Amino acid sequence: MARPPREVVRFYSRVGRLFEVWGRVVDSRARARVQELCAGADGEAVLEVGVGTGSQLVGLACANPSGRTVGVDLADGMINESRRRLSAAGIANAEVLRAGACDLPFVDDSFDLVCSIYVLDILPWDDIRRALTEFRRVLRPGGRLVLCHVTPGERRRHRIGDRLYGSGLPLTGNCRGIRLTSLLKEYGFEQVIREYGAQLLMPSEIVSARAPVRG
Repeated sequence: MARPPREVVRFYSRVGRLFEVWGRVVDSRARARVQELCAGADGEAVLEVGVGTGSQLVGLACANPSGRTVGVDLADGMINESRRRLSAAGIANAEVLRAGACDLPFVDDSFDLVCSIYVLDILPWDDIRRALTEFRRVLRPGGRLVLCHVTPGERRRHRIGDRLYGSGLPLTGNCRGIRLTSLLKEYGFEQVIREYGAQLLMPSEIVSARAPVRG
């Protein structure tokens, strides 16, 4: 059985640094690919939803020195660690706010890029839909969306995560495998491209898309 959302937030607050070490083992290649897909023109407005310990946010800010880089998270432990990491790196053009994917504290059309890594796969499906609505709302027309999450294994040896989910073991961080390409198209996103990969038998789906251009 999946953990309640509040319990998941507390879990990540407690084990942030430890879980980052585990993440390097099972998802470092996926995170590197996300960083490549997020690369854009300097001067953009960039939002990361679910910053974790801030390692990805530092990379986004360093690639966008003249722009605005914002990260949000609900876990106080993650927020504090992200702010500490930004300060240690001497980054002044980024900020971290306490907020969740389903209720982003930004006006419409605020960002050129929204990315979220291993966040949607811990949310109930209704909240995933709310999050996608928020992502589209805060993206500017034609803005880019990059998502990465655990996905059902497409090979037998990749299905260990499906068996671990809800088992009580913390190795999956309450993540379960999801597929989002059809849902993104349902919500009006365009140029939806999916990539699949696995590291240490844990499968990930990386999806890039664009918000529709109005008019």
